[in-house]
Amino acid sequence: MSNELRRWITLCEMAALPPDVLDAAANHMRQMAVATGGLPDNIPDFRVKFVQWSKDQIAAVFHNLSKLFERGDTLMVWREIIAPEDWEPTEERHLGIYWTWDRDVAHAYQGNSREGVAWLLSAEVTFDQIDWVSTLSQNATPAYAPEKEIRINPNSRVSFATCERI
Repeated sequence: MSNELRRWITLCEMAALPPDVLDAAANHMRQMAVATGGLPDNIPDFRVKFVQWSKDQIAAVFHNLSKLFERGDTLMVWREIIAPEDWEPTEERHLGIYWTWDRDVAHAYQGNSREGVAWLLSAEVTFDQIDWVSTLSQNATPAYAPEKEIRINPNSRVSFATCERI
């Protein structure tokens, strides 16, 4: 068993993730790719190659994302939102599920600057707070990969770090 596979199994056990999460992410990624690109998912020879390719993509994405945790048990994530000028984060308010590990790509994709101002949030998340099926499939799908998204489990509260008006 490779060190990477051993690390994945250990991380999955720590986060109580089912061991088939890679297959689930690859399946979700294929659905996203077909939906966005109109790929011919009904041609048998293509399907076999596409299934293997998606599994390889998911494994590569996991390998890259797992490196982000090599410095510790938490990962710094970023999110930009549009909110009123006097907005302040509170413990009672969920800060959302769509984050990125790359500060430079944190943009309020659906925000309307006429409704407020841009705020850049940062937080720390643990391995088990991440929705791995969505995160892996999002980052393995070519149309969505540039977002570098970390999807947080909806019932998880992130450890808020900073909030700055930009």
